[in-house]
Amino acid sequence: MRDEPGPLADARARGGPLGPVPRQSARADRPRHRPRRSGEDPHPVSQAHAVRAEAWRGIRQEPWRILRIADRPDLVPLVANWLWDAFWQPGGHRLEEVREILAAADAEIGTPQSFVLMAGEIPCGTASFMSADLEIRNDIGPWLAGLYVVPEARGQGCAQRLVTAVEEAARRSGEKALYLHTEDAQGLYEGLGWYAVGEGSDHGRPVTIMRRDL
Repeated sequence: MRDEPGPLADARARGGPLGPVPRQSARADRPRHRPRRSGEDPHPVSQAHAVRAEAWRGIRQEPWRILRIADRPDLVPLVANWLWDAFWQPGGHRLEEVREILAAADAEIGTPQSFVLMAGEIPCGTASFMSADLEIRNDIGPWLAGLYVVPEARGQGCAQRLVTAVEEAARRSGEKALYLHTEDAQGLYEGLGWYAVGEGSDHGRPVTIMRRDL
């Protein structure tokens, strides 16, 4: 879901790193090809997706809640992997960088803070309240950063819940405005009360900079 704001960058403003738990190579775990046995489902991947979709239909009945990742440090590896896969890996950053930034996002008021959306006991997404998230615009802030929702939970208002959590954190901190940057989700944020204030570039990718008055 690369329509969310870009990767966490509070550490860049502080000169620090950001990082998650490294994943094993998919190639190392990939089973070797073998002939299909008689009677075997010719579409095992589709079947797996169906099972996963069925599981998520049950999870939708669970109550939604927002947690501070500082209160659930056991979730740092998982959330770091999400962010590394979605935002940081393509730029050549290390997983450990993401993990360290999330582990340090422990402010009770102000930045940095990171949040996790839960459906019951299942983590579904994340977003952060950071002092910086775009190197070329360190003159403005704070920022809504690292918004990510797992594919199975999309289309259920998860992004809006996470955006609201970061907005509330900014208000508690006395901020009057919040910023984000997005490649192609301007319409989503406009529907939540954000408006464009300029254009920029994030590691060579054109982005729209948006603001939310609080």
